[in-house]
Amino acid sequence: MSSLEIPKIYLCEIKVEYKYKKAKLSKTIELVTKYKTIYGMMSDDITRHRIERELYPKTYKSEKSFIIRKVLNAKHIGNMSKQSFLNQRQ
Repeated sequence: MSSLEIPKIYLCEIKVEYKYKKAKLSKTIELVTKYKTIYGMMSDDITRHRIERELYPKTYKSEKSFIIRKVLNAKHIGNMSKQSFLNQRQ
């Protein structure tokens, strides 16, 4: 059996630009994720959904578009549990 590396969990502070109605806005948010890079965050559906929930109200029906401009800081806060990691790989 090969050894699997269990991912680390980070508390990231990121700068996001997004469209809300006709305005282009910028906001700094904190996010818990297993990625430290912009590319990793943008490619993960769970992380993208967390960012959307932070930026847009529940009743917003128009297109939800955003882009991560910068990772301001990423602090290691723990490791993913082994069971959660194995369930995610299935």
